[in-house]
Amino acid sequence: MIQSHFSFDTLRQEVEQIGGLVPRDYQSRAIAEAFHQWDKGTVGVIVRQPMGTGKTIAAIMAGEKWLARGRDHRVMMLCHERQLVHQAAQENQDVTGHAPGIEMGNESIRANHIPRWVIASRQSLISKTDEEGDFRRFDKFDPVRYKWLLIIDELHR
Repeated sequence: MIQSHFSFDTLRQEVEQIGGLVPRDYQSRAIAEAFHQWDKGTVGVIVRQPMGTGKTIAAIMAGEKWLARGRDHRVMMLCHERQLVHQAAQENQDVTGHAPGIEMGNESIRANHIPRWVIASRQSLISKTDEEGDFRRFDKFDPVRYKWLLIIDELHR
């Protein structure tokens, strides 16, 4: 059982404003506990939910809460299949009202304009160079300039 010092009512009010969605209690608890762990200095947090319980929605809500922390905050959702990248991007747009950047195959984000939300395929990020042969695609997502929240979809893959 998750125990937290957070007020779930306060978190629910913050999260409800994202696309008008009201998180389920277990989603609110998971988001609150993840932030509690990050704020304590825990580097990696794994949130597990059964299939069909709104993992992507909860991840988007957590991402939006992360972005609210500052203009230098960014979120990257890493997916392992092309179909999941586009599905996550569409769901993200449906919830937030903004299209995320996509880093996959021939869809590439400009290094000088990193959007707040990025949906990427792991295969594209590990490729050695971009189209011009200059750098690895992953290198443009600067971990010094931006404070990143990395969400890995289907972590077991």
